[in-house]
Amino acid sequence: MEQWKRAFRLATFELTASPLHLLTLYILSPILLLFIGLFMVSPILDAYFEKNYVGIDFLFILLFTLVPAWSRPNKFQLQQIDSDHDLWASPTLVMQLQLPIPKETLIKSRLVIYFFYSFPFQCLFLFLTYVLTPSINMTMSPGSYLAFSLIWLSFGVYVGYIMPASDVGDKVNVKSTILAFIGLIFGTIIFLTFFHLVLGYGVIAATVSLAQSWPFLTMLGSIILAWGGLIYWQHYMIKKIATTDYL
Repeated sequence: MEQWKRAFRLATFELTASPLHLLTLYILSPILLLFIGLFMVSPILDAYFEKNYVGIDFLFILLFTLVPAWSRPNKFQLQQIDSDHDLWASPTLVMQLQLPIPKETLIKSRLVIYFFYSFPFQCLFLFLTYVLTPSINMTMSPGSYLAFSLIWLSFGVYVGYIMPASDVGDKVNVKSTILAFIGLIFGTIIFLTFFHLVLGYGVIAATVSLAQSWPFLTMLGSIILAWGGLIYWQHYMIKKIATTDYL
């Protein structure tokens, strides 16, 4: 716990370096999410359970993976560190690696920073979805919706934390970018196809059904998966730092 406290103190340097940006994010996010909820998510979700739209599944996946990382200031996003070796990493992390700070503290600080950009945004989105969507709030009890929310918040950790994990750096060139893009597109298509064409219903419908049928087990499983994801990404980052040449 003490290490997480030190990581939080370290994270505040980046979080407070752009206070206006963070304040704007927290002020504009509710307005933006309210707009999205009223005009996009709510009407589409109401029709989703009848017509099985795939687009809303894709939107949820984006909101719990890539979108929070895009909200960070540009100066803290991945940048090219070494043009000769196509190394891209977080410039802040590379600078901090030169300081006498334990690597475990540095790694945890990256996760803390991402938490502040993702968790409040995602919780507010889930809350507004429940309040504004009749097909959800009329069929799901608060308890089952809590289980549903934990499924997606957990997903935002064991999958979404690939974004802060990427801060430690990787080789990025035209070939690797194309291959990663193709892999992401085909992987998403295969994933959504399995649900919509093989199972006959979408990802959101599946998680709603899971939360309604076994709310307690769903919440417990989600917490375990989130905890496991947190441990996995920390091990990944430690290993990546040890094998990456930043000089």
